[in-house]
Amino acid sequence: IKNYNFDTYKKNIHIPEYASQDVIDCINNLPKHDGTFFHGDLNCSNIVKNNHLFLIDPNYKYIFGSYLTDAGKAYFGFIAYENNYSEAEIISKKYGKDVIKFAVAEGLRVCKYKPEYISIVNNIGDLL
Repeated sequence: IKNYNFDTYKKNIHIPEYASQDVIDCINNLPKHDGTFFHGDLNCSNIVKNNHLFLIDPNYKYIFGSYLTDAGKAYFGFIAYENNYSEAEIISKKYGKDVIKFAVAEGLRVCKYKPEYISIVNNIGDLL
């Protein structure tokens, strides 16, 4: 997977009208870091488990990604799709508080298609 510059990630984030100031501050202060292998849409619906784990339906086209962006997407997914904050918290304990910042960013990427998720993104932004 070819990885792109971090700026491609930030340029792909749209901040909607109803984003809180915490969310805006978070996006303005996303920690720049090196790209790594990444899935691009890591959430429970894109993991198949039998004797092994399989990650399906990746979305890594023409954009920066890393383990932090994937962890942020998984964190957002546990809260938004699974209503499971305790599992999300395990991810941030493992990879640090920056995961929450990337959960906000990944949530905003979802808001481009499902604007009703902005309240969840704002709530996650309040955790910072």
